[in-house]
Amino acid sequence: MPSSRSRDAIKILDYLRRNPEAEDTVEGIFQWWLRIQHVERNKERVQEALSDLVDKGLVLKRSVGEESTYRLNHHKEQIILALIDWLGE
Repeated sequence: MPSSRSRDAIKILDYLRRNPEAEDTVEGIFQWWLRIQHVERNKERVQEALSDLVDKGLVLKRSVGEESTYRLNHHKEQIILALIDWLGE
């Protein structure tokens, strides 16, 4: 069974799959992306999930002033789709 952090990561990837041009800050992802999906939200866990996704190259991080935004790495879409399908989302 995936950890809560892994489930958050999959929910983020699923949101990006359905909204491929989406880009937002941790706060925006926490407040809007996961809220739409009715995920039990924990901001620290969301940040950790995003860090994991960036480390794996599935999500790209861009610094904007003091904040960063996150978006889909379009070069990894096939891997993302396979992950979501494999985990049954």
